[in-house]
Amino acid sequence: MPPPLTEAEELEVALLLGYPADYRNENPLFYGAFQRINASVAIYNKTVSILAQVAALDSSIASTATTAGIKLLDKGDIEFFGKGNAQFEALNQQKRVLAGLMSNLCGVAILNDITSGKGYENSLFWGPAQCGKPSTQW
Repeated sequence: MPPPLTEAEELEVALLLGYPADYRNENPLFYGAFQRINASVAIYNKTVSILAQVAALDSSIASTATTAGIKLLDKGDIEFFGKGNAQFEALNQQKRVLAGLMSNLCGVAILNDITSGKGYENSLFWGPAQCGKPSTQW
C-alpha cells in the first residue's frame, strides 16, 4: 500500500479538476477517487507525478503571465499583441491536458476549467441522474 495522499495533495487534485475546496462534504463521489488512488501504488505514483508536472507548469505560467500579450512597453504606454502570448497559451493547454489525464485517472469528470480564468461556473458533479436530470453538487 502506498502512503495516502496528503490533504494538500488531495486539494491540488480537486482544484486541478475544478472542484470546490470542500469536496469531502459536497461531493462524495469525487472523494471516492482518493480511496482508489490510495489503494494502488501505480495510480498513486501517477497521481503524484501529474501533481509535480502541474506544479512545474504553474511556475512557468506565473512567470510567463507577467508579460503575456505585451509587445512593447514604452514611456508608460503598453502595446499588446492581438491574441496574447503564444507561450502562455501553450502552457495552459499543457495544464488542460494534465487535468484531462487526472480526470481519466480518477474516473471523475472535470467540473470547471481552471485554465480559463473564469472561476466557478458549473454546479453539476456528473453523478448518476436523479429523475432524469443531472444531480446538483450543492
